[in-house]
Amino acid sequence: PHVLSFWGSGAESQQLMIEGEASIGAIWHTRATLLHEDSGGRIKWGFDHAFLNASSWGVLKDNPAGTAPAMQFIQHALQPAGQLKLFEALGNGPSNAATQQLMSAEQREINCASEANMKKQIFLDTQWYADHYSSTLEQYLTHLSK
Repeated sequence: PHVLSFWGSGAESQQLMIEGEASIGAIWHTRATLLHEDSGGRIKWGFDHAFLNASSWGVLKDNPAGTAPAMQFIQHALQPAGQLKLFEALGNGPSNAATQQLMSAEQREINCASEANMKKQIFLDTQWYADHYSSTLEQYLTHLSK
């Protein structure tokens, strides 16, 4: 009875907060940063007990372009200067730790991958999700339908 909504998009999560329909919520930190800006600082957020999950790159087997160009792109995408630009544009936490050295103190404060913020978060156990996906999804959908 205390759950107002299971949002379906990042924009919806922001809308629930900005319109005052929800007073607390789980929201992507990239959206939370925008929400803080859009509300003139009225809506605040933090990394305490947040969930942290790593992203990864994959190269499809037998892709028509071959493996080399994809691997070159991945190598380029992992360079600190480019990761800083991505962080500045979208807020995505860099996977290359060397990017931290290029960031200002203000940027490190809102970076989910900074050493200080990583200590506050819970790293999701992707193996657990892989092992329990079907049963967990079934429970979630049952909960939603009530």
